[in-house]
Amino acid sequence: MEARLNLATSDWIRQTGGPPLSHPNHERAAAEEIATRFGGRIVLKVTPTSKRAAQVWVRQRQLRLF
Repeated sequence: MEARLNLATSDWIRQTGGPPLSHPNHERAAAEEIATRFGGRIVLKVTPTSKRAAQVWVRQRQLRLF
């Protein structure tokens, strides 16, 4: 299930660009989208506090040229 969720998240980012880089909580935006796609619900909320969380989203949005 985790692999399916990760794949769905990656596909969503490739298709739409994912949440705006200025979004205050990228994880939350992704969780909301994937919950909608899978008919699930969010049961735990955690606000990221590090710059590392935003860097992960920037890296995922980069185009692969090779």
